[in-house]
This record gives sequence, structure tokens and C-alpha cells, in this order.
Amino acid sequence: MICFNFTRKKFLSLSSTARHKWIIKWLSPIYQQVVTNRISMERLDLFFTSYTDVLLWLGEKKPVKPWGQEHKLWVEFVSDAIHFHRKKAG
Repeated sequence: MICFNFTRKKFLSLSSTARHKWIIKWLSPIYQQVVTNRISMERLDLFFTSYTDVLLWLGEKKPVKPWGQEHKLWVEFVSDAIHFHRKKAG
């Protein structure tokens, strides 16, 4: 599932910790797909758009999209995102 499965209203009704836990739950299988190179650039673009929307819902700044199609940059991007939300979830 590349797109986030919550509406903005439903997502914002959760506690801050729950929000970040749901994001981690969403990011984890995407990370596995990126690491094993089982995801297309089109799907990564769709993921990035959804992730940007979710961050903006949280009041966070817009992320910088990994440049080009270099696989390593996407692995780092998703990994950093998971670590960011783990930290926010406590």
C-alpha cells in the first residue's frame, strides 16, 4: 500500500504518538520493497507525494525528494523517515 490509508480528519483525531506509530506501520513495508528493489520509480513518486501530504498534516516541513533514480538514496530516505517517526513516537 503506497498511499496512506487515513483521511486527514481521521489521522489528526489520533494522539501524537498514535500518528507516528501509524506512519511507521505504513513505512515499514515500503522500506522492505525499496531494500529488495521491488518498487518502481512511479510508485516511489506516488509514495513521496503521500508522505509529503502526511508530513504537512503534522505541521512538519516538506521533505526533500531523493534526487534521480539512485536506489541507495531512496533506501536512506525511507530509513531516515522511519527513524524520525520512531523518535517522535518516543
